[in-house]
Amino acid sequence: MMNLLITAGSILGVAIIALMAVVPGIASIDRR
Repeated sequence: MMNLLITAGSILGVAIIALMAVVPGIASIDRR
C-alpha cells in the first residue's frame, strides 16, 4: 500500500512540474 502511495506521489509531482513548465508556454502562444 505504501509503495502505491509513493508511486502516485511521484507521478503527481512530475505532472505538476510538467504543467508548470508547459502552462507558461501555452499562455505566451495564446497571447500572440
